[in-house]
This record gives sequence, structure tokens and C-alpha cells, in this order.
Amino acid sequence: MAQIKSYRKWQFKQKYEKLPPHIRKIADSKFKLFLNNPNHPSFRAGMIEKTKDWEFPHYEYSITMGYRATCFKDGDTYVWVFIGTHDEFDRLY
Repeated sequence: MAQIKSYRKWQFKQKYEKLPPHIRKIADSKFKLFLNNPNHPSFRAGMIEKTKDWEFPHYEYSITMGYRATCFKDGDTYVWVFIGTHDEFDRLY
């Protein structure tokens, strides 16, 4: 299996640093799982409908029931743009 390429935008990094420590720990373990299997069913991943006509549609990944992360795929690289609460996700998307 090919190595999955991933890049975190500065906005993502800032949001990640502000997460509660226990959520960061869960997010870290989910990211390790993502690197091994980006289609794992626990992510409940899917395209964000509002973005379907964008140059790079965004995809939502579940961290916990209350936290989400989003990314888009540019070529063979996943670009992470958001991580935060479900409410923040709803306001953004």
C-alpha cells in the first residue's frame, strides 16, 4: 500500500492546538487509523454536499460524536482544513 500524503493548513493547526487534551489524544489516534485506512467505517466520512461543485470538494471525518475534521484531496495529498466541534462545523459548512 502506498504511503498516504497529508498536509495540515495553518488554520487546522491553530484549531487543533485549542482542542481539549482528551480530544487531541482521540484525534491523534484517529489520524493514525486514517493513515492505515482512510475509508475505515468509524470515520463516518462523506463529502460535504455544499462543497460538491468546488474545485476540491471537502470531506467530513468524525473524530467523536461532537467533533469533526475536514479535508480535501489535491492530487494524492489530503489537505486538512478544519477540526473542531460539530457546532463549529455546522456554522462553517
